Amino acid sequence: MIKFIEQWGKGTNRIIDEMRQNNLTEPLFQNLSGGFEVTLIGPGKSFEKEIEKEKLHKLDINERQKKAIEYLKREKKITRQIYGQINSIGDTYAKKEIKELIEKNIIKRVGKGKDTYYTFVTE
Repeated sequence: MIKFIEQWGKGTNRIIDEMRQNNLTEPLFQNLSGGFEVTLIGPGKSFEKEIEKEKLHKLDINERQKKAIEYLKREKKITRQIYGQINSIGDTYAKKEIKELIEKNIIKRVGKGKDTYYTFVTE
């Protein structure tokens, strides 16, 4: 039993060190009747933005595709024409790059012909 308590004690020190190294508030420790509570205070919205950037980085997509994804986040849908306009490229490149996003399962096609638009796969 003492061995487990010793390991647990080292773990709390590692948590404190990690929080300090990442310029975060130290955790709050509280003794409760029959238990122990640790509250970790994260960086909030700024951290969420960094995570989103990291996700886009790992998807292996170009800057125009990232721009289209940001547009999709705001507007919820995008057409091939809008993709071309926001990226100042022609229809051929827009079609090719949209196809790549579909193949990577990031966006999906909705509708046919002139009514075609694209949304995130999860929507």
